Amino acid sequence: MLIFADQNIPAIAQAFADIATVKLFDGRRVSANELQNADVLLVRSITKVNQQLLENSAVQFVGTATSGVDHIDRAFLAQRNIRFADAHGANAQAVAEYVVAVLLELAERYRETLQDKTLGVIGYGCVGKCLAEIAPHLGLSVLINDPPLQKIGSHPDTQFLELADVLQQADIVSLHVPLNKEGPYPTANMVNQNFLDSLKPGCWLINTARGNVIDDQALLGYLNRGGIAALDVWRDEPRITEAVLEASSLATPHVAGYSQDAKLKATAMLHRAVCTAFELNGSWTPQLPQPNPIQILAPTLAQVVKQTYQVTKDDASLRTLLQLPQNQRASYFDSLRINYAFRREFAAWQSAPAVDANERIILQSLGFREISEN
Repeated sequence: MLIFADQNIPAIAQAFADIATVKLFDGRRVSANELQNADVLLVRSITKVNQQLLENSAVQFVGTATSGVDHIDRAFLAQRNIRFADAHGANAQAVAEYVVAVLLELAERYRETLQDKTLGVIGYGCVGKCLAEIAPHLGLSVLINDPPLQKIGSHPDTQFLELADVLQQADIVSLHVPLNKEGPYPTANMVNQNFLDSLKPGCWLINTARGNVIDDQALLGYLNRGGIAALDVWRDEPRITEAVLEASSLATPHVAGYSQDAKLKATAMLHRAVCTAFELNGSWTPQLPQPNPIQILAPTLAQVVKQTYQVTKDDASLRTLLQLPQNQRASYFDSLRINYAFRREFAAWQSAPAVDANERIILQSLGFREISEN
């Protein structure tokens, strides 16, 4: 079996070493000619998988190491009987924890507390659900909007609200929708002038979904009027709207889901899917480092989270893009993702016991283990 895989999917060659020949490629530069003899194609979100890429190939299976699938022409795959798998949910915990880090940073920056604020979760898929479960531990009330899920009634115990009601009540709005350009529930440019005008004054807007769910010109006006937005995803990556980057409150290069845990989980999901599809007995399992200790005297939640992930470092790295010559900026954006030092998720860390009993409960609720634990 010949597998063509994006060179930046962690451990992908090792995962299939015992059952296939693996050829690695640059996800932004793979061509149809390269794939003529491939049996399996494994990609990330930067590769557009469509008829143009696969028309003359022998590919029987396509997998993406991502939750989002807007880069995949699934109708074409179905037409050609090409099997498909994604890594849906693999990065949910990582993205939710990224949002926690953003919230703590914004609270510190604007000298506010998260206690008694209301979080609006737009999109209740794997990430939105994970965030909604974490948020109450931070003292946040949660409002949920997801019209497709509400219609099918798959979450009978969840109270869904209309978008307008969430926007009117939420102090923080976090976007976790797929990018849908068509159909009954389009999300492309859903954050438009009307959306932004409906936000409460001082509302924090967070986007870890897809850049194209936001109308950049409308957002730029919002930011220039003093609006607060933390953005991890961007329109037309890697050629992002630089004025939005400059005006945003926090900005990172599409790395919200970039934990070691999430990345290896995604690779494992693709490995299982390929083995199942072709009835193979692959033996690979991902190996993660042991938990890391955090020893801070009288630690607070914010201090502990900053030890696991400092969102301001990624913000500073991305803003360096604005200082580069125009013809180097897109490649620099990509390089930040390619060379990213994957962080670990909260459960991989051991923290010294917090002095404040409430902080201690919160740390434990978020998955941190105490150093004294065996």
